[in-house]
Amino acid sequence: MAYGKTLKVLPSVIADSDGAKTEWGQLSAGEQERTGKAFCQKIGRSLSAYYSSHQEEWDKNAENVILELKQLFGNAAVDIQHVGSTAIHSIYAKPIIDIVIGLRDLNDISLYMQLLEEHGFIFRGEDAARQMLFVMGDFEKDTRTHHIHAVKWDGTEWKNYINFRDYLNCHPDKAMIYDACKKKLALQFPDDRKSYTEGKQECIECLLKEADIWRQRQDT
Repeated sequence: MAYGKTLKVLPSVIADSDGAKTEWGQLSAGEQERTGKAFCQKIGRSLSAYYSSHQEEWDKNAENVILELKQLFGNAAVDIQHVGSTAIHSIYAKPIIDIVIGLRDLNDISLYMQLLEEHGFIFRGEDAARQMLFVMGDFEKDTRTHHIHAVKWDGTEWKNYINFRDYLNCHPDKAMIYDACKKKLALQFPDDRKSYTEGKQECIECLLKEADIWRQRQDT
């Protein structure tokens, strides 16, 4: 399915001026692009609120934030890496950068809470088991730019982040499966983040199993 340069959260069925209905997937790339632009103009939403193809600026931005985090954590962080959809070059992503911090001891994160907040990294709690979430952004406008995940280095969570990213970057066909899953869910749940996130889990878990096997073969 082609989505032009930017994926918009669009209705799955498009009606023309005569009332004739067409499935989104049956439109050509050009028709999707024109329809997407018209839809965004109609509802008055900014293009930046939706998905876009990989941007080099995401990598550069992540590098800058990683450097800052390394300076803040020092030796407490074994490694810090850019992960998530913005780190997978062949798929579409929201412009929210995910970074994972691998700590020697996850309990050490409590020593850095105040320092992180002073530098704009706001604690949002344990968003998943054994993971501490910090966010950056313009909170007055309810806009997030970064998700920072603190986990135990070389633990299951760390390995999942790294293996998933590396596996999809090395296997574009698998990346497209994940991409298609996200696009379908974005159309189905444009304003329901919880359902969107839950809907991805089965696909993610399947790909993680493949990624784990792939990594084991790489390490032998």
